[in-house]
Amino acid sequence: MRRNISLLLAISIVPCVLMADDDDANGFVISYGGFIKSDFFYDTRQTESFREGHFLLWPKKPEYDDDNIDINDASSFNFLSIQTRLNFTVEAPDFFGFRTTGHVEGAFFGNTESDINGFRLRHAFVRVDAPIIFWRRCCIQKNCP
Repeated sequence: MRRNISLLLAISIVPCVLMADDDDANGFVISYGGFIKSDFFYDTRQTESFREGHFLLWPKKPEYDDDNIDINDASSFNFLSIQTRLNFTVEAPDFFGFRTTGHVEGAFFGNTESDINGFRLRHAFVRVDAPIIFWRRCCIQKNCP
């Protein structure tokens, strides 16, 4: 948890430090955003699920103890924020006359069941807005629309 908070602070402070420069002559524009998603749900029965209950599969079958009481007939209230996302976009100065933009987005969904709430990379790309000088199909003609 401490690692996640440190990462969140680093991601939110770095753009502020970079934007604090009063010299706009460098041509870089940095913007950041994201959203906080919280899920609240109440289950009237124990369930089979994964990702801490985020993906519900089915309710558990009745399982009786020695007193003939269904042990899976227990309710639970859940709260998750594992799909919270952070992103930032960098618009760079022209690169040989072409407009360039970079975008990075991450989420706190984790990579595995044991890494729940871990920060993972969702998207990272660079876009260069340039006229198409040379283009060639990279697929078999029968498979292309």
